[in-house]
Amino acid sequence: MLLAGVTLVAIALGAACRPKPQRPGALCSFDVASDDELAGKTLPTSTWLTLVSPSIDRQTLVRQGPWRDSCGVVLTPTDYAACPAGAALGTPVAGDRVEGTDLVMAQVSGDRMLAWAATDEFSDGMARGTVALVKWHDDGIDVVGTGLVTGLRQGARARLHHTSGVEVLVLEGDRCDASRRCIRVGQFVPMAGGRLREAELHEPGRGCVGRPQFDLERSTEVRIDGRIVRSFRLTRSIELDGSGIVMTDLVVVEDRDARDPAAAPTPFRRATARRPLVFVDGHFELRDEDLWERVLRDYGAVREQGGPAG
Repeated sequence: MLLAGVTLVAIALGAACRPKPQRPGALCSFDVASDDELAGKTLPTSTWLTLVSPSIDRQTLVRQGPWRDSCGVVLTPTDYAACPAGAALGTPVAGDRVEGTDLVMAQVSGDRMLAWAATDEFSDGMARGTVALVKWHDDGIDVVGTGLVTGLRQGARARLHHTSGVEVLVLEGDRCDASRRCIRVGQFVPMAGGRLREAELHEPGRGCVGRPQFDLERSTEVRIDGRIVRSFRLTRSIELDGSGIVMTDLVVVEDRDARDPAAAPTPFRRATARRPLVFVDGHFELRDEDLWERVLRDYGAVREQGGPAG
């Protein structure tokens, strides 16, 4: 749904989107437009969008020029060209307008909120836009973190956690195919010095494999000896605990007789693994071998059907 009437709202609340002298510990600061908004720690969607992404034109609802963060700093996307696997995106969606659904909000603590203005959509379901981590105070808002993030906007959920002494944005979203079958995908973006910037993912024996983005479920099957159909199913969870971020994988392997489709499958293997995600030398690392790939290699020797590495 388009944000009808955003021009009038922007005129009335223009002061809310104009930085004021920053407070200690803030990248920049803003006043809010009313006592009710301050008391409720809330702003209209249109105000959030233009605060988080000041490149949005308030009259046309089109993002213009370079990406700029809340404080007016020009941002550039992370370049993954040096990674053999790359992190290629689809083509930009022509005529894409800014909508209320482009805004993803999350409360990360009592007085801190995260807002992602995922305004630029791509044909593969990915979206790109600026992020602001804000902190409410007695008379307005401090921006304490900013950056540019490319991720899955549909069904997006954002959290903040930590690993290796670095605060990390944990972003989950849905990747859907043409038949509207969707799978959940997790992604990680580090924050240092108040700046959120995407970082490469490295894996053992492979080096850089691209964006730190992981399918949270996978499945495939293969015929064994022309008679047995062997199915592989991965369920992956993101654990956030005191030690940091851990990827926990469960792979279930079952066999069924291709000549008797109605027969119940026979359990073949069940394997689990926990892999800590660490941040070192400016990139993420998973230092243990991927359980999914190992099980496929050892018990299936098949080619997986789609999905990013990891």
